[in-house]
Amino acid sequence: MSSDTARLHESVAAVCPIDGVSVGKPGDPSTVRIDFRPEATPERRAAAEAAVKAFDWSDAAQAQWEADRNVPAAAALLQSADPVAQGVRATVRAVVDLLNERLRGIGAAPILEPEILAALAAGFPAGISLPGPRRDV
Repeated sequence: MSSDTARLHESVAAVCPIDGVSVGKPGDPSTVRIDFRPEATPERRAAAEAAVKAFDWSDAAQAQWEADRNVPAAAALLQSADPVAQGVRATVRAVVDLLNERLRGIGAAPILEPEILAALAAGFPAGISLPGPRRDV
């Protein structure tokens, strides 16, 4: 199942009991087939059809859905005692040290490790940026 189909399935299943959805042509609601469960009432079937018609097929909506799904997993990883999580935190510390060394070199304020970990756990909301001019290395 493609990820946009998974997102559509999640949207439709939120309003109606279904076994699944099938997408003929992404972005074309008329090619979507919904496999309703027997207990789906006419009202809930109508809500499912409305969800398909209102579905946002854009890349931006898909990216946001994927980011939202990753936030809990990232937060758990960053707080875990698991060796992989410890490796991630050690890598973040090394990157923070290097970044702050570069920021100090251009006279910018340093970024604290907790700020970066919080941004990682939050899924890097739109608009996050680093201070100072861009330098291509």
